[in-house]
Amino acid sequence: MKEINDALDNLLLKIQESRNALNISATAKLEELRIICNESSELAAIYELDDYSFSMVDCSVNACAFLGIKKEEIHNLGFKYLLKIIHPENINAVYRFIRFYKDAANYTKTFSHTFYLKSVNGWEWTYASVKPAIFKEDGSVKYLLAVGCSINDFLSTKSQLKSLKNYLNFYEEH
Repeated sequence: MKEINDALDNLLLKIQESRNALNISATAKLEELRIICNESSELAAIYELDDYSFSMVDCSVNACAFLGIKKEEIHNLGFKYLLKIIHPENINAVYRFIRFYKDAANYTKTFSHTFYLKSVNGWEWTYASVKPAIFKEDGSVKYLLAVGCSINDFLSTKSQLKSLKNYLNFYEEH
């Protein structure tokens, strides 16, 4: 899982380096974020955070292939798309995620989680790390960058998932 966090940090570093070189608008920042996301070889995605929901704005080619979707589908469905691909048992993770980034104390923190996601191969366990990438003028989070991977090969039972979650909680705390 450290590799996922490292990949996310590397993408965010590219964004920060670009911002330091240019003084650009929020719209331009989003376009810059799209370029970095689309050039990523990871399962990368950009999310827009709203008051009570969030929606996928863009994702890398690998993420599209993993999910078995076209970018137009993401844009047309918005938040409904996320509800379509996240297993009903894990829907609480969506609302925890929204609440997490509504708290100003978490604006600079990474939110990492495991959940059951519908992929081109059916339902798969996935792990993702998310970090704010673009902020609104009031300082709140506008866009987030996520990097994830399938962990299906590592998990065949719920007890293995519990062990992994305990490990991840330990890793994130230290």
